[in-house]
Amino acid sequence: MKIIDEHLKLLEREINRLLDGIAVSLDLIENHQNTIEKYHDEIDTDTLKKFNRTIDSYNEAIKSAQERINELKKECKSLKNGEKLSSKEEISKLQREDEHLNEDESDTPINKEPNRYYKGQWVMHPKLLDWGRGVVLADSDDKKVDVTFENAGKKTISLEYVQLEVLSDETASDKEVKKLLNRDRIYINEPFIDIYHDLKGIYPNAIILIEKGLYYRALENDALFFQKLKGYKIIDHSIDAMGIGFPIWFLETILTELRSLKQPYVVVSQLPNKNPVKDKFERKVTEVYKK
Repeated sequence: MKIIDEHLKLLEREINRLLDGIAVSLDLIENHQNTIEKYHDEIDTDTLKKFNRTIDSYNEAIKSAQERINELKKECKSLKNGEKLSSKEEISKLQREDEHLNEDESDTPINKEPNRYYKGQWVMHPKLLDWGRGVVLADSDDKKVDVTFENAGKKTISLEYVQLEVLSDETASDKEVKKLLNRDRIYINEPFIDIYHDLKGIYPNAIILIEKGLYYRALENDALFFQKLKGYKIIDHSIDAMGIGFPIWFLETILTELRSLKQPYVVVSQLPNKNPVKDKFERKVTEVYKK
């Protein structure tokens, strides 16, 4: 009876692993379908076919897993009824699979020959879709690749464990790469007019809002925009820059109004510093709205 009980435990563990695998495959299918829907107009035909082939392979894997689960359930039933006992060879095989699958897989390479990626390629992390699209910053070697993502910034990806999805054969322009990299840039004690011109070069149609203490500032043409929209008074800043300001607690109201007008904007937030007297002021882009 002991060997039957051990065999049943092995079968049940394998069934549970197959069920977990089906759940993961269903999640991946949903993620791929969401990616196709979100970036349908930007993904070329060949890449779309690749995504669909991947989805088909997941569906085939699910079908095979379900068939295997049915076989294992029948075997469990037979064992419980005393009708069948697997051979020693079958039990030994299950034990070896069980030992292998119970190992820590977090450090197991997924592919001995990782893909190569090239500068400017648009890619997507297969499991972290909330990172958004990414651009490869330099040709990869066999071990890693540097990518900057829309929502996660710059990341170094280990190709031994993750294979990125290539979205298109078209490469990103220098301007597109600069936009993504700029999300990670820290402005350290830089004059507001320099921050303004830097961001206007990347987002020419956006309103640039820069935090300073308890206020947000808008300069030059953006100040004129607010003067016309809200009747704010124009004031002159240093280095011949004109601007307006409003308290930080007005920000959400202002942003809501800008979104209702379909007006793009960029928010530059002041980062916390421990000693405002001695420490340098650091600012970073924290929100970009594009109509």
